[in-house]
Amino acid sequence: MDAQALGVPDFGATEPFKLFPSETIEIINSELEKHAHELQALLSSIVGIPIEPHPMAFERAHINVQEQKYSDSELVEVMKQNDDATGEEQPVFGWHTDSQPLVCITMLSDVPEDAVGGETHIQKADGEVLKLQFPAAGYSYLLQGSVIPHAAMPALNYNRVTMITSFVPTNPLFCEKTDLDLAIKYSPADALTDEFVKYRCDYMSKRLKLLKRCSTSDGVEFCENLLDEIMADLKHTKDSLSRVKDTLTK
Repeated sequence: MDAQALGVPDFGATEPFKLFPSETIEIINSELEKHAHELQALLSSIVGIPIEPHPMAFERAHINVQEQKYSDSELVEVMKQNDDATGEEQPVFGWHTDSQPLVCITMLSDVPEDAVGGETHIQKADGEVLKLQFPAAGYSYLLQGSVIPHAAMPALNYNRVTMITSFVPTNPLFCEKTDLDLAIKYSPADALTDEFVKYRCDYMSKRLKLLKRCSTSDGVEFCENLLDEIMADLKHTKDSLSRVKDTLTK
């Protein structure tokens, strides 16, 4: 390829190279082994039902990096103009619901004592807005982000780096509406949609197996309701793909 004609650096790809020493890899794998099931059990106990990491690799985890918005001198001027500077700030991503059912959000940054901004705002059904602020690095909160509107507010005087890990209910009887509305904005379309279709097929297959095991003791109404939900799952999957197609053709 002609890098100059493409207007890109004259670089393609590297051979595999050693980035971490073996000691680091041992630490990472040891931590994973020790804490993966422990974390899943803890979060399940909080939600009140068994949950598990999202089966879709593209949806399972990511890190958000938001750089400090103002320098110290700029922040002083902002605070002079407005006693509550965060009241005039717009959310980093805007108000939204997530593509994934449940998310565990962990603060990776050191939060200064005089931190301004950086909260997550969540909206209750009555319209009241709650403000969640991380006290320090290592703190997390769990959110059913697929149904609760929320917004990350800009950190005005520090870098805000958060780690987001997604979960789904283990029991397929629970409604699960993963979509691609947000993921399509930062993931390769072909690989994402392929993984999405396979995941949705697996999810609906589990629900169909439940339906197959239905007996008269469950009642006809239970079977009818489950069939309605499965049909809604099919429509949801198709509609998600249609929105991706519309996004890509704009």
